[in-house]
Amino acid sequence: MIFKKWVTTPVQAIRAVYAALLPRNVPDYPESSHFDKKTARFVNPQPMGGVAFRDGMSALLEMLQGVSQYGPKKPLPTIKPDWPLFLQNDDINRFIWFGHSTLLMRVGQQTVAIDPVLGKSVSPLVVNMRRFQEPAAAVSEWPQVDVILLSHNHYDHLEEKTLKRFAGTSTRFIVPLGVGEYLKPLGINAEKITELDWWQSLDYQNISYTLVPAWHNTGRGLRDNDKSFWGGYIIQQADDTIYYSGDSAYGAHFAEIARRFPHIDLAFIENGQYDRRWPNNHMTPELTVQAAVDLQADRVVPIHWGAYTIAFHPWNEPVQRSIPLLREKGIQPLTPYQGQVFDKNTVTEEWYLTLE
Repeated sequence: MIFKKWVTTPVQAIRAVYAALLPRNVPDYPESSHFDKKTARFVNPQPMGGVAFRDGMSALLEMLQGVSQYGPKKPLPTIKPDWPLFLQNDDINRFIWFGHSTLLMRVGQQTVAIDPVLGKSVSPLVVNMRRFQEPAAAVSEWPQVDVILLSHNHYDHLEEKTLKRFAGTSTRFIVPLGVGEYLKPLGINAEKITELDWWQSLDYQNISYTLVPAWHNTGRGLRDNDKSFWGGYIIQQADDTIYYSGDSAYGAHFAEIARRFPHIDLAFIENGQYDRRWPNNHMTPELTVQAAVDLQADRVVPIHWGAYTIAFHPWNEPVQRSIPLLREKGIQPLTPYQGQVFDKNTVTEEWYLTLE
């Protein structure tokens, strides 16, 4: 049983339950048009519908019984990051994918981390949603991080243990409204945190960071559902425009992002962890492709796959379905190895096709 393998002490279970019940002291944001004053919660532009209780319980029970059949049968190929190449000070923006939605970017001589999650589990219960293998590089190996972008507070996007390492450093955090309240208890100085609403921007050392819409939700326990906001990012540096989707259902916001930012050079779009029981939380591969079409992106990197099993589909099914469709639409995909340093013009391999 998975419990025998991973739960070594009841303290872990007690902490998980306590964290789920613990109320969050998150302030109201009545100045935001996306904040419902009556419920004191953030909302999407249209009702998305939640996961039915029965469906949620069935998914939880299925996950706890073990989902090894959905993960890879052998370790995925990874590459130790070429740090000198990554940090090379030239006019080329470079990137490293660490699986799931974790990215390092070297943009305009700034090192930017997005949703840095490298832990063994992305579940508050610890016993499930285990990482397939160790990351290509531990956070202790990373160069100094100038900026951390967080898309929302779900466990697979906000990892407290990793973020604590940046407390007391010069790292600046850019987050959606309300997410800063989850960082302050980690020892991160409030002066280093900038909270944004959709379409708001922060210009920091000649780079513009704009929070853009994503249709999703938030919550780390039973009492903080949608008490903080969510979103994706547009990063603009010189002539390059980079898009990061965060987690999102499909909607009209992708076309609106393209209207406001008409030339997206490289788009990192969620592609995985979908299920019939939560159609309004994540996109199927076909909808990921449609989002890429709406965005009019030159090149697309599928993310939100390759590290954890959070839904009930084979680990590489998302890209097996989306990559051919992207090419049919005339969009060039990138599928880098985890740990590989790449840029928007890199030719990548379809390594995921040779593994089960």
